[in-house]
Amino acid sequence: MHRLLPYAFAIVASTITTITASPRIAVEGSSLVDFGAYPAIEQKQATFTLRNTGDSDLQIRNVRKTCGCATVVTGQTNLPSGATTTIQIDILSNSIAGLFTKNNYVESNDPANRFLCLTVAGNAVPLVHITPSESLYAGRLRLNTPWTQTFSLKSTHTNLVFGAPQTESTYPVNVTLDPTQAGRASLSISLIPTKISGDLKCRVTIPVSSPTNHPPVNVSVTGKIGAELAILPEILYLPVSEAPISRTFQLKLLGQRTRSLEPSEVTLSAPKDIQYQIGEKDGQHGVNLSIKFSPEFCRQLMAEETISLDIRVPQAASTTLTLKTKGKKSPLAP
Repeated sequence: MHRLLPYAFAIVASTITTITASPRIAVEGSSLVDFGAYPAIEQKQATFTLRNTGDSDLQIRNVRKTCGCATVVTGQTNLPSGATTTIQIDILSNSIAGLFTKNNYVESNDPANRFLCLTVAGNAVPLVHITPSESLYAGRLRLNTPWTQTFSLKSTHTNLVFGAPQTESTYPVNVTLDPTQAGRASLSISLIPTKISGDLKCRVTIPVSSPTNHPPVNVSVTGKIGAELAILPEILYLPVSEAPISRTFQLKLLGQRTRSLEPSEVTLSAPKDIQYQIGEKDGQHGVNLSIKFSPEFCRQLMAEETISLDIRVPQAASTTLTLKTKGKKSPLAP
């Protein structure tokens, strides 16, 4: 019996080693880089060093960024125990304005930390400050009713000179740009009354003649005119899941009591990783919408934090289903 004990201890030790051997991902230094305030025309770069502190190979499978304003460059992706690699995150020139915080998730085979969060933050100061906002939601607008919004454009450059504005709009609008004083101007956007329901999407592009080498200034206005499609619920929180998730929503028309919503009219801007089906009528004016979200879509949602799906019917303003990750601070929360 005593002769067998060394072999028994050896087997137990080997078993324990096999069970506990695993990769571990860790950041050397801070997982946050704050650029502070800087001119938005500049490109900013943050480099993070990652180390495998575990005792088996670490595999970096993907880096999921949450903003089109950034690019990501990944170094070595297969790290033996003790090895390091770098993740380089660039905030592109004139890709973002104002205060920002952007999370980037490093997906690996670390069983204890599948998604490691790397954060870049800063305050990108634009050439021109626009009030009330460079992107304005006008809300729900009445048919056959005029609507006007004035914007104030202000710059610290007293030699600011604008070119002639260019307009793209789903509805006819009148646009005027008037300089008020050095470095300042007033922009007015007026909707011409219409009797047709739909989505107002207006974008005004103003070239910058001086100072040179600056991109144009963009002002956009969106809104709902007349009848409007609505979805319940409007916001859905989804967890990261290894199995597909199915949910059912209700669609209704608002602002048009005499019209009944037909299932064949509904279209959805669905990415490839979700499947949807328009059901039969629900009551007199509504229909049911069933959506199945794949595991890959849930992982992508965790990285992007918010994904919007546009749903449309003819001769009515569209509606948006907003999808958010469940447990932003803990992506794997059930």
